[in-house]
Amino acid sequence: MKKNGQAVTLYYTKWPNVDIVPASRVSNSDGTVDHYNIPDMTRGTWLQTRPRRHNKAMAGLSLKQRQMIQMLKCWNSAHSDIMQSYHLAVLVMSLPDVTSEWSFEIRYFFEEATKKADGPLHHPKDEDNEVDSYLDYSSRAGLKDRLELAGSRAASAETAVARGDAEEAMRLYRVIFGEKFPAYG
Repeated sequence: MKKNGQAVTLYYTKWPNVDIVPASRVSNSDGTVDHYNIPDMTRGTWLQTRPRRHNKAMAGLSLKQRQMIQMLKCWNSAHSDIMQSYHLAVLVMSLPDVTSEWSFEIRYFFEEATKKADGPLHHPKDEDNEVDSYLDYSSRAGLKDRLELAGSRAASAETAVARGDAEEAMRLYRVIFGEKFPAYG
């Protein structure tokens, strides 16, 4: 069992693992659900979430965008878990779906994310939902530093790909994304 920002994860010896998120429903005066509040254990506050809107937005993402989110979760995990998973997903949603080589996509993401790190970042389908409000000034500065470093490494990896040096590109991507990224050869 492990707790993280909003959930408690139960790890089983066989798949699947389960995230449990306590939530309280907030209704409009007509009884319809406006949003849910979930705990933010990092700041000791409650976050508003609208899972149906988010799920609808996620369903509209391309396969490449969903794969990018998974890769970025590995980057985040390898470099201090500074961002919440929801923040990463919304960040990918907020960028245009570029259908280029992965080396370009990765560099592009980190460059654009660095520009957006000063915030605020709102969910593209829910302008009332500021997804990065959990970051204070110091955390934002740390996030921006990590994004810039990853962007610099991604640019070097993109250059390595362009000159046909797959071994160097894979080495750099492994530095960016951590041990889950495949090794060369």
